Parts: sequence; C-alpha cells; structure tokens
Amino acid sequence: MPKRRRSSRVLTRLNRYLGDEPEKFVELLAEKMVSGLGRTEPPFQTGAFEYAALAGARVIQTDSRNYSGAMSVFDGDIVIHVRRDDSLERKNFTVCHEIGHIELRKAAGLLKPSRTNDGSFLDLEKSHEGTTTREELLVHEFAANLLMPKKVFSEKAKSLVPGLESVQALSKIFLTSLGATVRRIISLKIWPCIVVWGVPEKMVGEDAWAVKVQEFKSTFRTGLSWAEHKYIWWAGKQFWRASQSEFIVEDTVAIEGKCWRFEGLREWHYVSRYQRENRVMAMFLPPKTA
Repeated sequence: MPKRRRSSRVLTRLNRYLGDEPEKFVELLAEKMVSGLGRTEPPFQTGAFEYAALAGARVIQTDSRNYSGAMSVFDGDIVIHVRRDDSLERKNFTVCHEIGHIELRKAAGLLKPSRTNDGSFLDLEKSHEGTTTREELLVHEFAANLLMPKKVFSEKAKSLVPGLESVQALSKIFLTSLGATVRRIISLKIWPCIVVWGVPEKMVGEDAWAVKVQEFKSTFRTGLSWAEHKYIWWAGKQFWRASQSEFIVEDTVAIEGKCWRFEGLREWHYVSRYQRENRVMAMFLPPKTA
C-alpha cells in the first residue's frame, strides 16, 4: 500500500456518523452494496471484480512491486490498480479494500458524480494522498463484509467442523485467502478458538524449538498469559513440523494445565515489498467432545 499520512479528512467529515461504533457504520455501508449486487450465495466477487463496477470503478492489473493495490481518480475515471502476480483471492480483497476507500469518500462528500452526468467523478481530495491507520482498519472491515457477508458467512462456517480444513473449504467457497477467512471467523466469534501466526526458531544448544509470535487472534474474552509475549516456549515442535509440511499438521498441546487441539499450516508471508518468509498459521481449539 502507498505511504499513509497522519490525518484523515475522510474520517473527520464522517465523525458524526461513525460515533462510538464505526465498524457498524462500515458494516451497514457494505450491506447496502451487497444488496445492490443481488447475490445471496458466495462467491460475492469473482475475477470479474463485480463490486468495482458497482462503485463506478475500473480495475487495472499492473506489474508494480511497490504495492498490492491503489486507487486513483484521473479525468473523472476511478481506477483500482492490483498487482498482476497476486492470487485471485488476494486481488479480491485488494479490490474490495480500495472500494472501501471509494465508498467512504463518497459518504464524506469528497468524491462526487460530475455535473456532466457522463459517469465520471469529481475528486475533492487528491487520491494520491495517504490515509490513517484507523481508516485502513475500517476499509479492511468493509472489504471483509463485502466478500464474506455476516449472515451468509456465519451460516456456512457454523455448518462445518471447526478446523483449518474447514477454513480451506470456506476460502474456496468465498474466494478469499486463508488469512482473511480465519480472521473473519474470529471477528464474528463463530468458533471457539485461538489462532497464532509465528515462526519456529531453534533453541541454542537444545533439542527444542521456540515460536516467535507475529500475530494472535482469539474468540475468548480472556486470552492465555503467553499472548503478551513475543515468544512462546510450548508447541514449538508442532510449529516446526508444520513449517516443513505441505499439509495440515495435527496434534494436542497442554497449555497451562489444559489440553488443546493443535492444527498448523505453512503459509508464505510478505515481510517487505520484495521479500517473503515461511511462517505457520496455527489454530488452537478445545478438545473434541463425544
């Protein structure tokens, strides 16, 4: 993504509408667009990028290595740029992310149809200017609501057995990445689980592995004590096994006297614009009951 600035004229203008629940405002804005699409079953966007047409935008695939997506307005035309080499699932989210910026600008009165009524737009805020972290989080939420509408996604997910295999199935149904899919499961609190993204690291002089935690998400109100630390000292061997496998690695792990189901899957993660690393997405679930 392009460099973001510290202030946001968009959110300032929308402040009275955002209130104490900005995510709710974004959810309602996305629901209106989903309704306009006229689909009741996934996928809600394909390689045709149907939501872009609803937003009055065109999608162009580029060979840029500087960003995965960007939005610009030139001579009244709204253009969304996506990286040609990205997967369809990543392009889908990128397009919907940029549509989030478009729709927030429209709601803020900073992007309006031109008076010539020829389908072009007037950009009252230069599109090359950046946005704040808060706005980025809101448009991420907007994109998730477009691709994985709450009601439909919840029904599909609840019909499946919790686990990474079901995450893979959902990502194929909704044409979304595994990361976006599992984050949606957690944000909607559909399954009781904890998800950790991390890199296994060998302990010096020991036959043991630690895990450098990059991110964790939980549907539980009270997290585990390790959530505040950069490293975890258990499940290291399971993380290492998952990092070496093409398939989901399953095991059980004892954490603070409780038994958890472990499911780990290797994934590639971009650490910079040009570099990526091999990390593990691990899901911890309560033990199965008879």
